[in-house]
Amino acid sequence: MSKKRTITTTLFFVVLAATLVCSAITLGGQDHPRSTAAHSHLLRVTPSNLLQDMNRRLDYHQFTTVNQLIGEANSELAVRGFDYVFDVSSYITDRRLTPLDRSTPSDFEGNPYEFDLTNFEGGQLCLRLDAGPGGACGERSVLIPAARVTPDEITVVVGSQHYRVKRPAGFHLERVQLVEEKTKNTIRTWELPFYAELLGVSPDGSTLFFLPNFNLWASRQNTSTRLLTVSMPMPTGPRVVHRPSHLILAVTERGVQFANEYELLEQETSEILGDRDPDFPYIGYRRFRLGAKSYVVRFEWPCT
Repeated sequence: MSKKRTITTTLFFVVLAATLVCSAITLGGQDHPRSTAAHSHLLRVTPSNLLQDMNRRLDYHQFTTVNQLIGEANSELAVRGFDYVFDVSSYITDRRLTPLDRSTPSDFEGNPYEFDLTNFEGGQLCLRLDAGPGGACGERSVLIPAARVTPDEITVVVGSQHYRVKRPAGFHLERVQLVEEKTKNTIRTWELPFYAELLGVSPDGSTLFFLPNFNLWASRQNTSTRLLTVSMPMPTGPRVVHRPSHLILAVTERGVQFANEYELLEQETSEILGDRDPDFPYIGYRRFRLGAKSYVVRFEWPCT
């Protein structure tokens, strides 16, 4: 009888334990307010700082050729990713996201948010990103190191891992269009990783060249970023690019790569056009000339 009671008691506790486990699983699948501990699954995103590293190496490029340095830079870009500045103001507003840390940020810092992005296998990638304070146009920016960016996807680099996720509709980049000069109809659209000075267009019109701003983002202990003041030169007439060989950036519809300014832009000239649209005062046009070829590019002036 004693043995039977012992077995019965044991079975009771086994069933009770199983019931508690099932209850925990059920509760885990419900929507509950998140505690601080619940954020431990977040992947903290830090910038690759690839531009800053390449800028430092330029000081020593006399020991190697510029093209060798470009090869190294593009190889590292594929591994470390290039830092893209996404405006996520509409994404935050539409989803009513609240900061993980509600302390008031400084002028150059932002609040951390959780961004739940969908990967191509149907799962979720939860990223902790600092969204910078509103700019002159109300933008909120996050910095994401990415090996690839298209209108539909982002290959996010976190540490040594690459995560291919679907690009949300509210993740906006600076856009530039190649247009037909008379009608202003769009021929091609490029997305830049950050606001930058335009330098030229390739002879076939497929690639846009722009100047890297090595001081645009500065790392703060490799955990957060601050936006530094940057201005765009606004030439009023034709100019010829004659500068020492150094790195520039080339963007196609497939993404960004490093390139050699001297080889690509030595004879190219450009001028700002006076075309203005009263409905879009921040829109500007620049014409690039290379020999007999001419391309007109539409861009946005910075908010002031």
